[in-house]
Amino acid sequence: IEREKKAQNKLVVSQFFPTKKLLSNNIFVKYLNQLINIQNADERKRKGVIDS
Repeated sequence: IEREKKAQNKLVVSQFFPTKKLLSNNIFVKYLNQLINIQNADERKRKGVIDS
């Protein structure tokens, strides 16, 4: 699962890289942080830490 996630992240980043130069780094970083936060939240839900 961990390897899958890394591959997924690489894919997202490589898709995003060509346009990264057109954006400010702040937007790029916020975008990546959002992705990571979503993934972490999903993981916590799966482990039952979050009640929903």
